[in-house]
Amino acid sequence: MNELILYITELLNIKTDSKIVVLEIEKELKTIEDMALYQRYINKHFDNEELRYKTGFQKFLELTKKYKAGVIELKAKPQLTEAKSKAKLLAEKVNSTSVQFDKSEWQRNHLGYTHKELNFKSFKLDKKPYFTKEEIGILNTIGTLKKCLALQRMSSSEDLLEKNIEQILRSRALKSVSPMLHDKTDARVLGMIGKVGGVA
Repeated sequence: MNELILYITELLNIKTDSKIVVLEIEKELKTIEDMALYQRYINKHFDNEELRYKTGFQKFLELTKKYKAGVIELKAKPQLTEAKSKAKLLAEKVNSTSVQFDKSEWQRNHLGYTHKELNFKSFKLDKKPYFTKEEIGILNTIGTLKKCLALQRMSSSEDLLEKNIEQILRSRALKSVSPMLHDKTDARVLGMIGKVGGVA
């Protein structure tokens, strides 16, 4: 560990006069599982243009965040792929309820019918719930059925509901492979996902 700290401080020109800086470096390095891979990543990316105006210590923190994000994404790749397909299927499922929902809304607005607002639990297929409990949980996180349908109609170029569902599923997948993301101090790593370009 001490040799790696020495190597990093020399490579990134980090001033080690402050014990706090050294302790912070040690703390970050303790969260790294594969030191050899991490060292290769640092070697490859330490002189990136975007880091040009940062101090040595700032470069270290930024590179470490990106490395962690890359490792997390690599571990969660199967779940992230599944999240995309599941989001598409669930969004299509919601869209298929739009005819019934619109009819109900029309009856209430134009004929004065009073009815309990349709929700995800209201829909049945062969007398069985159309949405699973898991699907209802995801959709309720976004909002009511009315809101979900509105999201689908807001843009002609993309399904905003599908996008929201995918974000929820991606977040769950990433947290499942990396419990550290439950820590607020490391939650920022989520923002780096998809921007790393691998960890090799």
